[in-house]
Amino acid sequence: MNRIWKISIVLFLIMVGSVFAPAYIPVLARDTHHYLFGSALNGGDGHLIENPRVPYVGQPTEFYCTYACLTMLIQYQGFNASLGEVLHHSGIGYSLLYTRYLAPARIPIGGFVICQSSQNTQFLAALYNLSYNFFVPSNRHSNEENWTQYWTQVKKNILNDTPVLTSVDPFSLPYLREKYNISDNTSHNGHGIVLVGFNETNRTICYNDPAAALFHDDVNGTYTYLPIDSFRYAVEDTTGTKFVVIIFTKSVHFYPPSPVERFKTAHNQNILRMKGRVTVYLPYLVPFLGRKAVHALKQDLRMGLTHRMLTVLLYVQYNGTILQTEYSIIAIEKHNVSSYLFEQENLSSICRHDAVLLQQESDYWKNLSLLVWKINEIRRNNSYLRTLLLSLPITLEMNTILSKIMKIEKTIIAGS
Repeated sequence: MNRIWKISIVLFLIMVGSVFAPAYIPVLARDTHHYLFGSALNGGDGHLIENPRVPYVGQPTEFYCTYACLTMLIQYQGFNASLGEVLHHSGIGYSLLYTRYLAPARIPIGGFVICQSSQNTQFLAALYNLSYNFFVPSNRHSNEENWTQYWTQVKKNILNDTPVLTSVDPFSLPYLREKYNISDNTSHNGHGIVLVGFNETNRTICYNDPAAALFHDDVNGTYTYLPIDSFRYAVEDTTGTKFVVIIFTKSVHFYPPSPVERFKTAHNQNILRMKGRVTVYLPYLVPFLGRKAVHALKQDLRMGLTHRMLTVLLYVQYNGTILQTEYSIIAIEKHNVSSYLFEQENLSSICRHDAVLLQQESDYWKNLSLLVWKINEIRRNNSYLRTLLLSLPITLEMNTILSKIMKIEKTIIAGS
């Protein structure tokens, strides 16, 4: 969500939007609830999900917004699921992809991007015996037609007391523009929020924004109001999937699976992710997945000039902070899931087994992040050829660390 992270996301997955909301409209006061929604609760022009309200879940980092939103949807259906549980069950900490020649080449990509695929979200819903529905209008439609279809879906679900996960440009939301001190019209990003109400008479939308937790301000992220026109700008300007509607609902034959059942199924899937099974990574059809991604990165940092020269060349061309961020995110992911597993030792003996190993892996990825930073520090004061020579000890050290990571992941898989 900050500028550095925005660029790294754009490099990997999404295209930057070209239109930005031109106006800064102050967030409406929270005590306007009855003015905004009270007169429309019994009519067809508005509704607020209140009985029960949609729980608020904040994101602890700038890249967990989607998972915080999914946790809200799951909790609303009556499950006492934490964000840590949703991260683990989604495959965070066990998933990795890597490419040699496709942008961003030779940068390992952690699970937070990979595990947002529709297939993974459907798997997550099924763990809780929930139905998953995903809607986006056809790309053949005009912007106006897309908005009409999208808005119809949003209203239909909210009127049925079903909260909606959608993507917006966070820098079109007044609260986040202010917090990030955004004054230009060129900053864009993708960000997940959960819609919980609307009123067409007063032209307002109500939503939960997990990003407010980044500023220790959950109050301004819970049942927050915004003019519909401003909300539409944010929807149209997202660099994520535009006009997306994601919902979880209970099926006719609903029964709540136990935490042990959910964990066992999720862990089996996570081991397949770590092994690099292609079917659990769809639609990401890239050459290197899971442990194979670690192995490929290790190969590209080896002594042989062909691979190492190209890898170092790419690394010094990339923004060094972006590179360091990608490695750091993997370390954070593994630490977060390790922490969750330590808390769940009563579920299975696997929990402590994986928790210890994933924390070791997290420390290694953190070290790799620092070594990437060192390569870019060398490049700032040297030619490329001199950088290639001076970085040799660093790439050899990275190679050694990656060997240790591969050994850890082999142990995780064996312990399953």
